[in-house]
Amino acid sequence: MYESEFKIPVFLQVKPVLTSKRHLELHTSPRHCTERVEMEHGVGVTKWFSEANGFGFLTYLDGPEKGKDVFVHIAEVSRLGQDFLTKGRRYSFDINHRRSDGKKFAINLKEIRD
Repeated sequence: MYESEFKIPVFLQVKPVLTSKRHLELHTSPRHCTERVEMEHGVGVTKWFSEANGFGFLTYLDGPEKGKDVFVHIAEVSRLGQDFLTKGRRYSFDINHRRSDGKKFAINLKEIRD
């Protein structure tokens, strides 16, 4: 019997388990808990980032939000191919809002190289 002809009964099929850090991050990212609102854009510098806690803050460098902080989640940092954000580095980002309380967080990070 060829493999393609063999079918496993549904009751014997096992659903995949979260096995990797990356898979877990993608399913716990704040992005999954939001609805899209009109997109804002910003440029900021890393204020601090905790790799252990999986989040940090960027400080706006320009615009009406200058000097204010915006939350950034480890899942967004992972999309850059990095494990953490270095203090003082500049990034451009888009802003999204949490549906529950309207708080802002950064998505679509891009490092700005001088």
